[in-house]
Amino acid sequence: MVDLFKVVGERRIVCVCELPPDKMDQVSFDLPIMQEMGGTVDIEVSPLQPYAAFAADLRSLAGLGPLDPPSPAAGGGGSGEGELFWVDCELSQEGLSQAEFLGLWAAQAEATLQSAADGWVEHVWKVAGQHRVVSVVRVRDAGDLDRRLFGLPAAKSALGPHLNFTVKALRRYEAFAADVQERLEPEEA
Repeated sequence: MVDLFKVVGERRIVCVCELPPDKMDQVSFDLPIMQEMGGTVDIEVSPLQPYAAFAADLRSLAGLGPLDPPSPAAGGGGSGEGELFWVDCELSQEGLSQAEFLGLWAAQAEATLQSAADGWVEHVWKVAGQHRVVSVVRVRDAGDLDRRLFGLPAAKSALGPHLNFTVKALRRYEAFAADVQERLEPEEA
């Protein structure tokens, strides 16, 4: 398992794990919540690829050469403090040829990986078979997230009008589970 999160304000858990399809089925059937509440629980599976591997392939397809390895910036983030967000970025190819679209996307790959090296992007993946990138980010607050997303090189480039962000607030599942457990404990008289 890579990580487990609770989506704030929703009855939704996000689990990012590295499992082959047959093991994913087995795990999902064996989950206590599935055994207890089976028909009321929906599981959505999206195959993910680590963004660094995708970026290398993409840059090769676009004829841009190998990636330069990112170097962490001083004070870039990664302190473990702040708010967590799930950022789902869908890219649209509308009005662009495949070569133009892939070239624009490939040119931004290093900036995406630099954000991860800087520490404010904790995880980043490409959704297989879709023009989507999903990530878990840690920033001071929603305003900080806006500033960082609007400041991304991709947002300022010709790719900018083709980006659609969906953002959800997250919390670590362990913290959520502790809150639930606390509510279940009988009050002391």
